[in-house]
Amino acid sequence: MTQEQKILRNSNYSLTNKTMRYRSIVTIVAIVITVINAFSQTEFVRTHDELTIVTNPKQGINSFTGWGSFPSESKEIRRITMNLTLAYPKDRAIAHWDYLDRVNILRQGGVNGKHLDFEIGRMLTPYGSNFKEGWAYTWSVDVTDFQAFLKDSVEIEYIHSGYESISANWYSYRLQ
Repeated sequence: MTQEQKILRNSNYSLTNKTMRYRSIVTIVAIVITVINAFSQTEFVRTHDELTIVTNPKQGINSFTGWGSFPSESKEIRRITMNLTLAYPKDRAIAHWDYLDRVNILRQGGVNGKHLDFEIGRMLTPYGSNFKEGWAYTWSVDVTDFQAFLKDSVEIEYIHSGYESISANWYSYRLQ
C-alpha cells in the first residue's frame, strides 16, 4: 500500500468516525427533546367526572353535558386523546345490554359561544351482565383532528342511548 493510499484511508476512517459520532449525538439529543416535550406539555381536561349514567326509558336517550377548559388558541397542540372510562356503578346493578353512546362538541367559547353540535366519538357499551363489582375499562380515541374546536371553553355532551331500567345503569369515572 502506497503512502497516499494510507493517508486517504486514514482520512476517510477519521471522517466516517466523526460523522457517526455527530449522528449519534444528534439522535440522542432529538430523543431527549422529544421525551422532555412529551412530559412537559401534557395537560388533562375533564368534562365529566364520577357520573352515574342513567337512561330515560321513555325516550331511549339521555344527555349529560359538561364544560372543559381546553388550552388557548395560541398554544400548539400535537395530539389530543379522549379517554372515556365506564365502570360498575357504586349504588346499583350494571346495565345489561350493549348500547350506542356518543360524544359531541356542543359549544365553543362559553355559554354564549358558537353552537357546533357535532360528534367527535361514539362507542358501544359492552354487555354489562358479565361484569362484577369493581370492573372498569377506559377507551382511548385520538381526536386530534378536532383540535380547532377543542380550544378555550368547550361544552361536551355524552349521550347514552338505551331502554334499560333506571335501577341498572353505567357509572362513568371520567371523560377527559
